[in-house]
Amino acid sequence: MPAAIKSKGTVPDQRRRSRREPRSAATVMPLGPQRRPQRGYLRRQGAPILTTIEALPRPRSPLWLKALMGGQALSVVMAAGLVGATFVAYGMTVRADRQLGATTRYLQQLQRQEQQLTTGKAVLKHHLAQQVTSGSLTAQTGGVIFLEPDAVPEEPATSRTPPSRATSPIPLRPLGY
Repeated sequence: MPAAIKSKGTVPDQRRRSRREPRSAATVMPLGPQRRPQRGYLRRQGAPILTTIEALPRPRSPLWLKALMGGQALSVVMAAGLVGATFVAYGMTVRADRQLGATTRYLQQLQRQEQQLTTGKAVLKHHLAQQVTSGSLTAQTGGVIFLEPDAVPEEPATSRTPPSRATSPIPLRPLGY
């Protein structure tokens, strides 16, 4: 019986040791701080403590898969750029619409002012015409100052020559088209 008990005790120890030993020559990374053993797990005094994790080797991807992944990355960047360009275009249209609205209101305000000034000018002319025809308004020239134009010296006739046709040809088609 003692042999049967001994064999039961050695088999799990061998399994634990085989799990802790690295299986290949891959990269080994250290673990963080030691954890407490989980419930139901009793560690023996001589058993090694797990302090490293081995990284599995990466399988090589086929060329077509790499091309698809590159295309996906490129399409993500292009989609993000298109979304950004869409936001910029939308912002520009909203800004232009607001500016158009403000400019339209300003134009309407100026048109109302122009109409009021034109109406006021017509009313003033009509009022002055009524005063002149009724005789209540007389012309007073005492406060008016008349100025005579200053003598302008004439330039010699040789300096004022019309441009010749050779220097300024007449275009064969209209310039406005």
